[in-house]
Amino acid sequence: MNIKIKATDVNCFVPGDYGQVYQTLQKHLKSPLKDLFAERTEGHEYLQWELPGEGWHNLADNDPLMGPVVRQELQRQQQQIINSFGQNRQMAQIVMSVPDDSFIYYKADDNGQLQLRLTAWGYRKPVVIGGGMASGVTGVHRPTEQVSVSIVSNGVGVGDKTFLLNGFTRKTDAQGVYELGQLPIGYELDIDVDGLKRHEVITQGQQLIVIDVPPAEDASGDTVVVPPVIVDEGDVASAGEDTAEGSGEGAVVPTGDADTGVTPSDETENGETLNETDNGETKDETDNGETKAEEKKPSSMNLLLQLLLMLFGLAALVVGTWYCCKEILS
Repeated sequence: MNIKIKATDVNCFVPGDYGQVYQTLQKHLKSPLKDLFAERTEGHEYLQWELPGEGWHNLADNDPLMGPVVRQELQRQQQQIINSFGQNRQMAQIVMSVPDDSFIYYKADDNGQLQLRLTAWGYRKPVVIGGGMASGVTGVHRPTEQVSVSIVSNGVGVGDKTFLLNGFTRKTDAQGVYELGQLPIGYELDIDVDGLKRHEVITQGQQLIVIDVPPAEDASGDTVVVPPVIVDEGDVASAGEDTAEGSGEGAVVPTGDADTGVTPSDETENGETLNETDNGETKDETDNGETKAEEKKPSSMNLLLQLLLMLFGLAALVVGTWYCCKEILS
């Protein structure tokens, strides 16, 4: 993209050779400061400054969204250049002077970062002596709206979310909101959030633009869903209890290792895994791929039941023997 003007429309006040001054700036300044100065080429009765690529915007367009941002960044870079010139501040001010805002250009790079270029730097318009009052058309005031962008997912604001606004990188605050400020009615916005594109035209009463994005995905591409944690009061068991007695039925106390799946009730010794059931009746032991089953000693209740059954059987045997003897004797 080339910016061309008639040589008679401007006056150069850069001392010495203009091309040599440009080379000096490129040599002693670092990016992005040296990139601020576009290179000049001369033609027949015109001057030309070359801008790399396309898509450059003119600061004189007075974009209500980008204008203040561009002016602030330009002022920051100009101050850095003045500091780099040391005692020769006057020379720094000369090379950074342009005829007007129409010679200041900006655009977003491939990463959405702001790029600035000065054309006709070191030039100014001829001074008109004895001229009359300037005449022109006064700009019409357009009504504005205080506009914000809110990025949400599942109804919750996405904080510190990076997105593109008219090609420039922006980031939401902790609540997922980015303030655009006062924008005129009819102003157009292009919003891109991770490939989700929206085109908005500011209308009367429109103060909040909500962008609903899908939930985040993990590295495998699966949607990350965090289920709510529900705890019943009757199901809370003490971490130090060995049994579930006194706690609600179905209470689960995760006390094992989350990576291996081994709980404290499992003991691994030389490749042997021991598992015990809650009632203590069975014990499975695996040794070298063989499975053994061993019954534990019965409990006191079981012994009492077995003793009662034996007494009942003995009593039945005595009664039966007595009845048989009585029949034989009779």
